[in-house]
Amino acid sequence: MRPLLALCAALLTLPAAAPDPQEPPAGVLGRFQQVYERGQTAERQYAALSAELAVQQRRTAAADRALARARGELADGRRRAAVLAREQYRSGGGFSPYLRVLLARDPEDALERSAALVRVSEHQALILRELFLAERRVDRRASQARTALEKKRGTAERRRDRARQVKRELAAAEELLAELAPADVAAAEDALNGDGEPPAAEAPDDGKPPAEETPGGKAPADDAPQTPADSDARS
Repeated sequence: MRPLLALCAALLTLPAAAPDPQEPPAGVLGRFQQVYERGQTAERQYAALSAELAVQQRRTAAADRALARARGELADGRRRAAVLAREQYRSGGGFSPYLRVLLARDPEDALERSAALVRVSEHQALILRELFLAERRVDRRASQARTALEKKRGTAERRRDRARQVKRELAAAEELLAELAPADVAAAEDALNGDGEPPAAEAPDDGKPPAEETPGGKAPADDAPQTPADSDARS
């Protein structure tokens, strides 16, 4: 809680007003510290999500560019297929391939041309199908990227609103803290940090030296009654 000392000291420079008798100074300071910590957490979460949002925006933009390229390639494939279809129609005069071979001056050449057109047509149809499938895949990925982006935007907006709400709560707690006297804030901080505990009780000093322990672990008592044997031994 020591990082809050600078902020508390700045607040204490304001003129002190009459504190709320319903809430003790320790409660006011404790609530201020809790709101301050929530505000720091909310700011960190919003900053982290903002970074994630920027990454997702770049991913979505890249997916949209890939989709535009895929759609352009598909459009080119369709145009080539249309040109090939018109070429087949003009070369055949509207007849079926069988009749074109029978009516041609050089049936063998007509057959080869027809087979070549068929092969080209089949190859173009295969390419067109691959382009279509590729466009579908890219479109699906782009849609997923946009959905993820919208989700992160919603989460970012909620966290931003939460951070603003905590800022308002912190401002209200600062006003209450500014109403406390400096001595009350110092005492409340010591109590919250555990610095206000009374010291351990010490034995009173009666001027006597500390008693020495005997091998049995107990100090001899000066006022213990003497036995007759002890009196005879001393005499």
